[in-house]
Amino acid sequence: MKIFHVLGQRPEKTGSGIYLHAIMRRAQEHGFSNHMLAGIPAGHVPELEGLSAQDCSYVLFESDELPFPVAGMSDVMPYKSSLFRDLKDERLSAYKRAFGRVLQDTVARFQPDVIHSNHLFVLTALVRELFPDVPLVTTCHGTDLRQYHHCRHLRPYVKTYCGRIDRVIALSHDQKDAISQIYALPPERIVVTGGGYDETLFNRSPKLPAGTVEILYAGKLNRS
Repeated sequence: MKIFHVLGQRPEKTGSGIYLHAIMRRAQEHGFSNHMLAGIPAGHVPELEGLSAQDCSYVLFESDELPFPVAGMSDVMPYKSSLFRDLKDERLSAYKRAFGRVLQDTVARFQPDVIHSNHLFVLTALVRELFPDVPLVTTCHGTDLRQYHHCRHLRPYVKTYCGRIDRVIALSHDQKDAISQIYALPPERIVVTGGGYDETLFNRSPKLPAGTVEILYAGKLNRS
């Protein structure tokens, strides 16, 4: 099976990117072929373990084609980014044009059996619009639901095409209910899987006695 993975932001600096990288590694272990499309700043091609340059395609932000930073699914990102609420008019047209061009080129070359996209938002809607006959599975990460509420001008386009997704992966049953209501998706098309974790890092293998417990927090602190 050939799986085309689509992410609108930097794969090496976001939670959804780490999640996507893990899915691709697991898919490779099961003999599936993978190709990834992501949005990155021009001149910052990431090095992703286990993925060769031939496995990846990129849309370049801060370039002549897209002269603004990567649009972030959160309003506070761990790198320079722009806001979806500002993605309007020519900027929105340029975004769809740039991703549409690379999407169509990659699908023509890779000929995927299924497309796996991330976030129920503009890029996934574009994927569904361009490839109505290719099976599409989308992972909801929660930030997409927040952006849907913040970006009134994008709602009609997003709801029209995200309502046609074949399957959605949700993090929780509450999120499943929200997805079904917001995007008018039948509940039977939404599967709750949870977030997953890397068992090579988080496991019950024996550890040395720790004494005083020390906790390291990795993430971001922000009101949302």
